[in-house]
This record gives sequence, C-alpha cells and structure tokens, in this order.
Amino acid sequence: MRASDTITLPSYDELSTDKPAFTAMTRLLMHETNPYTARQLVQFHGREAVVVNPPAWSLAEAEMDRIYGLPFTRRPHPSYGRRKIPAYEVVKDSIQIVRGCFGGCAFCSLSAHQGKIIQNRSLQSILEEIGRVADEADFSGVISDLAARPPTLRHALRLAETQRECRRTSCLYPSVCTLLVTDHGPLLDSDARGPRAAGRQAGVHRLGRPHGFGPARSGVCAGTAEHHTGGLLKVAPSTSIRTCSSK
Repeated sequence: MRASDTITLPSYDELSTDKPAFTAMTRLLMHETNPYTARQLVQFHGREAVVVNPPAWSLAEAEMDRIYGLPFTRRPHPSYGRRKIPAYEVVKDSIQIVRGCFGGCAFCSLSAHQGKIIQNRSLQSILEEIGRVADEADFSGVISDLAARPPTLRHALRLAETQRECRRTSCLYPSVCTLLVTDHGPLLDSDARGPRAAGRQAGVHRLGRPHGFGPARSGVCAGTAEHHTGGLLKVAPSTSIRTCSSK
C-alpha cells in the first residue's frame, strides 16, 4: 500500500490528554468509512501500533439473503447459562432487515461498524425468517420489530458514481443530500406481510423509529401508528428536522 493511502492518527498518549485531538480524530474516522475511498489508518501506542484496514465491500441483496438464511440459533452465547439478559429480551423476536446507515449521527456508531451504504435483504428472505421465528417454542406471538436504522429508508441509495467518491459524514446533516433517493414501498410491504408470515393478525413495532423521514404522504407514520404499535412507539433521535404529521 502506498504511503498516500495511509493516514497516521494522533497517538494514544496524545489523545488521552488532548480532547480537541480526540474530536478531530473521530471526525477523520468518519470520513474513512466509505469502502470506495477509505484509506488505511495507523495509530501508535508506545512502540506498537494499531492498523485499521479499509472497510469491506458492501454486500449485494443475494449475499445478504444467503447470510441471513444460515441456521443461526438466535440465542445468547451458552456462557451466559440461564441468566436473563435484558438487552436480549428486547430484541429476541425482532428481524434485522438491512445493514448500514447514512445518518452519521454523533450519538451513534452504527455507520462506523456497518458502513454508510444501505445493504438490503429481499422481502422473501425477511418473510422466511419471520416464519422461522414464529415456529420457535418460546415465540411471544409478536414480531417486536423489523429492525433497521433508519427503517423508513430501507432502499435509500446514492448514485453509484457519486457513492464511490463521497466522503461526506452524513447524508442528512446539515442538509439532506439532493442525490438521496428514498423508497418507502418495501418497508410498508414488509410491515403489511410480516404479521401474516408469523401467523398473527397484527405485528407490534416496539423499538425506536426515527421521526425525521416519516412524512404523512409516505404512509409510514400513519401505517405504523394504526397497525404496528402496541400503544407506545419510541421515537429515536434523528438529525433531520422533519416530523410525522397526521395532516
């Protein structure tokens, strides 16, 4: 790898005593999450160094389907024994429908470990997993969430040629990217067909929904409130200033 393809970050010793340097390094890391443009990162710690290679390429829909079709147990590691894990109880009946997030929110590390490029599963793959969950002996009777961040933008994509060059840390802030394409149709379709795949009349989405991209015209806000809540719906923080409205 050429020297121009490598960035040396401030050392651990420097960051531990210099808060502005830590902030600058964090921002630099966010600029290096696009696999098309990311460079190798090196940080020294005494005589040793940590090397972070560029992110892996994003997965195509067929590749995502193959991964999520593997026979995962969907259970905590056996080392936990019979102990109750509160975080697991929240998500044990949820279905992950995408990877990645282009929000770049300061409070969230999702784009750092999943990337900013949205990677989708097919509707058929999602419905098949819902069926497997519903067949489990301890199924609660409710699919708690079709989980994604942001779930109202399941098929959001940028133009391919721009995506390969962009180093912007967020597609939403300080303004929504003009090349951002959104399609709520697949999300609404999975919301409508998911409960039937589980053999139930209604599903409940208890987990957080970002309010920024749920305009009334999309049907996401009204549809979720009418058919997919159990009385309460958490609203996740968002960098967008737009909100749901019933008008």
